Amino acid sequence: MTDRQIIKLMRHERQKQGLTASELAVSGGMSYTTVSKWERGETAATLGNLIAVLHVLGLELVVRRAKDEDHDNGLCR
Repeated sequence: MTDRQIIKLMRHERQKQGLTASELAVSGGMSYTTVSKWERGETAATLGNLIAVLHVLGLELVVRRAKDEDHDNGLCR
């Protein structure tokens, strides 16, 4: 899963939960501008900030060692 796919999923989940980008940002301890720039693809999220907003949404980032043919890293509930 690419960083853009993670942000797209984050945005989808935010909207599904009825949160504005501003509400998500405040709950995650960052500015609206930060979240807005991620969603528009203007900047990349830092790992710490990404984990914080995913936590607010009830998501977690799961990282596994890739096997020879298994590259299925991603997000789960």
